[in-house]
Amino acid sequence: VQRAFQYSDTLIITPAKTYDPADEFDQEYFEFGLFMSRREYKTTKRRMQAGRYAAVREGKWPFNKAPYGFDRVKLQGIKGWTLKLNDEAPVAQLIFSLFTGPDRIGLTGIKRYLNERKIKTRSGGTWTESTLRGILSNVVYDKKVAIGRRKILSKMIDGTPVKIRPRSDNYEIHKGLHPRLIGHEIFIEAQSHLGMNSFKLPASYSVKNPLAGIIVCSECKKKMIRRPASSN
Repeated sequence: VQRAFQYSDTLIITPAKTYDPADEFDQEYFEFGLFMSRREYKTTKRRMQAGRYAAVREGKWPFNKAPYGFDRVKLQGIKGWTLKLNDEAPVAQLIFSLFTGPDRIGLTGIKRYLNERKIKTRSGGTWTESTLRGILSNVVYDKKVAIGRRKILSKMIDGTPVKIRPRSDNYEIHKGLHPRLIGHEIFIEAQSHLGMNSFKLPASYSVKNPLAGIIVCSECKKKMIRRPASSN
C-alpha cells in the first residue's frame, strides 16, 4: 500500500502531518509510524486475548456468538457476559438423548431424524454430522467454558498464506456461570461414543464408572448413574 502511494505521487494526509511518499524523510518517518502502529496493534490484541482467558477463568462467556441452545446475556452488576437457555435448548437435549439413550442412534440417524421433522439449525439450514458432532463435544453443555481449542494460525499453502484452525490439546476448561443443559454422566457417555474423533478431554473428565451407560433400571428403563458418597 505504501509503494502504491509512492508510485502514484499521492499525498497522505493525517491529523498530525501530511506525508509526501516521494520525499525521502517523509517516507522514512511514515515507515516508522507504520512500525509503531503494528506494535500497538499486537499489544492491544494480546491484552484482549488475556482478557478473554481471564473471563473464562471466572466462568464467563468470552465469545460474541452463543452456542446452539443458548443466548448471550449481560451479567448484572459485574462486567462480562454469560449464557441463558433459549427455545433451542430442548432440541440440544434431544440430540444428547438420542445419542446416549437406551435405543441409541448414531450421527447419521440423528441427522435424518431432525431433518425429517423439519427441525432447522440456527442458520435455518439442514443438520449435518459435523454440526451434531460439534454440539455433542462442546463442554458448554456440561456447564463448562473452554478456550484455546481452535486457535487461528497462518500457514503457507502453495505459496499463499491461509488461515487455519487446527485442534489443540493445550487449552483451558473452567466451570461456567451459565445453567447446565444435560447431566455430567450423559456428557461423558457421549464422549465415549464419539471415541477417537472427539477432542482430547482433561483428566477430570475421565470415566470413573466403567458401567456408565450400560446398566439400565428394569422398572423405569433409565440408566443407572454413579453418585459418590459425600465425605461429610
